[in-house]
Amino acid sequence: PGPIDTPMLRTFVARPDQQSTHGMDKEELVRTREREYLIEESLTSLEDEFSDRFVRIHRNALVARPSIAGFERVTPEGESETGDPYWQVVLRDVSERLPVSRRQWSTVKNLVT
Repeated sequence: PGPIDTPMLRTFVARPDQQSTHGMDKEELVRTREREYLIEESLTSLEDEFSDRFVRIHRNALVARPSIAGFERVTPEGESETGDPYWQVVLRDVSERLPVSRRQWSTVKNLVT
């Protein structure tokens, strides 16, 4: 078995409503449409084991591929007109937008055509 073998985590990863995971110190916050879970697995181990299901969008976030509805380009609020615009992931059925790092943009931009 791989490094991730807890029943709760197996359940959440298999769920079609899985949305995203966010790194928080030594724990990861896993979000579904209904609730959030704290797990003690690294984003790297989640990414390695479930790369067919998740894509890294930032150093602290993975997103379930089926949850990606699109992307939008935004300018940081409160910044001057010279502030650097960036991309955000638009998730299906969720109002929250998640930022995409410049490093990850080349990987994720082709996920939605």
